[in-house]
Amino acid sequence: MVVLAWGGDNPITLSSPTSATYGDAKPWDTFATTQAVNISGTEAVNLTATLERIVSAVAVRSTDNRPESVTHMRFTYSGGSRSFSPATGLASEGNGFSTTFAYTSAAGGTTYTGGYLFLSSDEQPLDVTIETLDSENGNVLFSKTVTGVPLRRNRITVLTGAIYSKTASAASFQVNSDWLSDYGMTF
Repeated sequence: MVVLAWGGDNPITLSSPTSATYGDAKPWDTFATTQAVNISGTEAVNLTATLERIVSAVAVRSTDNRPESVTHMRFTYSGGSRSFSPATGLASEGNGFSTTFAYTSAAGGTTYTGGYLFLSSDEQPLDVTIETLDSENGNVLFSKTVTGVPLRRNRITVLTGAIYSKTASAASFQVNSDWLSDYGMTF
């Protein structure tokens, strides 16, 4: 038995108990469990399963205000994947990928943008490149690579720094890797 749960509207393609992918879509907060189920005769089978969060999350919090010309942010991860094994919760490939987010809020304020990825192990340091893009041609207005970001499954790592101001190219980032406590619900 394979049970998957995820937020968002991007589809997961499940090829086998050890192969699932979001394809070209953005990964979402994903939970999984697998277990062997023996079915004999015609009796009903009662199943109980606890799904565990299997993704890591990266968020970028700006300390400066977003100008109107910046309409998108792109994250590029040096490792990790959109594909994963439901049996282990780990990335099924670890070559990294990019994902782009469109801003939906009005310009002028600070921003908080985040994305999910599957790691190759429970904890994995990766390089994360953050780019801000304009609306006309997707031109890169700012690019910063934060090296050795300590990622872990079931944790949000927040990178905080200036990414919109003219002095942003010399910006530094702080890492806050705490995730809120889990919320449990029985159904």
